[in-house]
Amino acid sequence: MKAKRQCWAGLLLTLALALCSLGIAHASDLTPVTTHWLAADYADVVPGEYDPPPRVPALVTTRSSWESVDLPHARPYTVLMWGSLSPKADVVWYRLTVPPSAQQGSQSDGGDLHLYLPRWQTIGTLAVYDGENLIYRTGDSLVWNSFNTPLWLSLRAPASTPRYVFIRMASQRGSGSALSTAWVGPSNALQWRYRLRTWLQIDAVALSSWAFFLIGLFALAVWCVRRDAALYGVFFVTSVAYLLRSMHFTVGELPPVLSDDWFGWLTVNSLHWGAMGVFFFMLCVNRRNTRWLGWAMLGFSTALSILTLPILTPAAVRIAVLPWVYDATAVVAFVLAFAGVRDAWRSRSREGMALALVFTLTIFFGLYDLTLAQHLTNMEGVYLTPYNAIGILTIFMIIVYRRYVGAIAHVEQSNALLESRLAIREGELALSYARLRESEHLQTLNDERQRMTQDMHDGIGSSLISALRMVERGKLDVGQMAMVLQECIDDLKLSIDSLEIVDPDLLALMATLRFRLGPRLMAAGIEVQWRMVDLPPVHWLDAQNALHILRIVQEVLANIIKHTPATQIAFESEFDDEGVTVRITNNGGVPFAPPDADTAPDKGPPGRGLSNVRSRCIAIGARCTWTKTSDGSSFALWLPQRRATG
Repeated sequence: MKAKRQCWAGLLLTLALALCSLGIAHASDLTPVTTHWLAADYADVVPGEYDPPPRVPALVTTRSSWESVDLPHARPYTVLMWGSLSPKADVVWYRLTVPPSAQQGSQSDGGDLHLYLPRWQTIGTLAVYDGENLIYRTGDSLVWNSFNTPLWLSLRAPASTPRYVFIRMASQRGSGSALSTAWVGPSNALQWRYRLRTWLQIDAVALSSWAFFLIGLFALAVWCVRRDAALYGVFFVTSVAYLLRSMHFTVGELPPVLSDDWFGWLTVNSLHWGAMGVFFFMLCVNRRNTRWLGWAMLGFSTALSILTLPILTPAAVRIAVLPWVYDATAVVAFVLAFAGVRDAWRSRSREGMALALVFTLTIFFGLYDLTLAQHLTNMEGVYLTPYNAIGILTIFMIIVYRRYVGAIAHVEQSNALLESRLAIREGELALSYARLRESEHLQTLNDERQRMTQDMHDGIGSSLISALRMVERGKLDVGQMAMVLQECIDDLKLSIDSLEIVDPDLLALMATLRFRLGPRLMAAGIEVQWRMVDLPPVHWLDAQNALHILRIVQEVLANIIKHTPATQIAFESEFDDEGVTVRITNNGGVPFAPPDADTAPDKGPPGRGLSNVRSRCIAIGARCTWTKTSDGSSFALWLPQRRATG
C-alpha cells in the first residue's frame, strides 16, 4: 500500500515538472525578441552646429572608419575656459545596428519597434535618426534639455537590412557628454523598463519634492499662528529649497518659464539653501543655538548666491565656477553634519541624530551625483540627492507625530491633574459648606433662642412679674388677674404665630393677628371692621420682623382697650411703589394721641408701651404716626417693601 502511494506521488511530480517545462518553453517562445546594445559605432568629435540637420549627412552614412566603443560611453568633462561661450559645438555620432531578428520579432508581434534610452547627458542638443530620417531632437534650451528623462521612441522607417539608428550629440565645448546602453524591441517587451526608469528618475523625485512642499505649506500655516515655533518656519524654507532643487532633475522638454541663466541660478543655489535649511532645522530639533556657525552658513550661502548671479557674472564664468561651488558646498555640508551629530549627541535627541545621519548620507549622495554629472562613473545610475527629501520629510512627520501625541498625552495628564485637584477642591468646598451650614444652623438657633428669651422676658415675663408684684401688695382682684393672664396667653400665641411665617405675606400676618385677638376684642365689647386689601409682598418679612409687627399692633390694640371707651376698631391698608401702610382707627371719644401728633408724628405719647412701639419701628425701618379723628384717633404703620442692605 505504501509503495503504491509512493508510485502515484512520483508520477504526479513527474507530470507537474513536465507541465512546468512546457509552460516555460511556451513562454520563452512568446517572449518578444529585444536587443540590448552594449557597444556602438562611434565617430570622433568634429566642430559643428547645435541645431541638427533633418537627415544624416552623407559624410556620416558613407563613413568607413567607425570606432567601436562600449556602452555606456562618456566623453571627459573639462573645466571651461574663461570668456564667452563658443558658438560652435563638439559634435559626435553614434551608430546602432538593428539586427534582423529584432525586426522580424516586431513584425511577428504586429507592432512597431521602439528605441529605449535609459539616460543621456550633454550641455547641448540630442538628435535621433531612424535610418537617415530625423525622428527626435531636444528643445531649444541647451542646458535644460530633458537630460534626466528616459527616451522612448517609435522606429517607423521601412524595414531594411542592415538597419541603423544614428544618435547625434552636440555639446558645449569642454562640457563632455555621455550615452547609456540602448534597447530596441516591441513595446510590450520594453515598456516596463521605460516606466520603471521614468518612475525612479522623474516621478518619484517630483512626487516626493511636491509632498515635501505641501507639508511645508502646512508648517508655514502653523508657524504663522505660533511664531515662537521656529521649527515650522525653517521646515517651510527647506521644503521650498528642495522643490527648486528637484526641478534641476525633473524639467521636461518644454523650456522653463525663466531664462536658462536664472533657472540655473535657482536650481544650483537651492543646493546650499537646502543645506542651510537642514542645518537650522537640526538646531531647532536639538535646541541648540550655535550662532557663529549659523552666521557663517548664512554668509557662505549669501556669497555663493551673489557670486553666481546672472547679472554679475557671464555664463562662461558661472560654468567654470560651478564645480568649485559644489566642492565648497560639500565641505561646508560636512562641517554642518559634524556639528549636527555633536549637538544631537549632547542633547540626547533621537530625532536630531536621525536628521544629522540623513544629512550626512545626503553629502555622500551629493558626491556620487557629482561624479555622475562629470561622467566619472557609470552614467546609468540614478541621481540620489533628490531622494533626501523623503528622509527629511519622514523625520519631520515623526517629529510632528510625536509632538502631537505628546501634546495629547500632556493634555490628558493636565485634565487628569485638574480633575483630581477639582475633586479635592470639591471635597474641601463640600466640607467647608457643611461646616458653614452647621455654623449657620447653630447661629440661627442661637439667635432664635435669644429672640425668644428676650421676647418672653419683655412680654410674658414682664406681665407675670407685674401681676406678681400687684398680688403681693394686695392690689389685684380676680378680674384683673384674669386680664393679665389673658394678655400672657395672647403674647404666647403671637410668639408662636411669628414662627410660622413662611412667605412675605403681610395680609396673612394681619389676618392671623385678627384671629388671635378677635375673641378678646369681642369680650371687651369692641366691634372689628376688616377693610384690608391685597398687599404686595414684603420681601424682608421673616420671623423676627413679623414678631416686631405683631407686637406693635398688639400694643396699639391693648392701649385702645385699656385707655379708651372705643366700641369699634377698623383695620385698613393701602400701598404704593415704596411701601405698605396698615391703619388702625377707633371711635374712642376723646382722641388717644400725643399732644404734638400733628407736628411730631414719630413721637408717641408718654408711657413704656408706646415707647416700645417706637423702638420696634426703628428696628425694622418702619414709621408710625398717630392722628386725631372726629370721634377718636388713627394709628398708621408704614412698612417699606424693600429694605436697604448693609
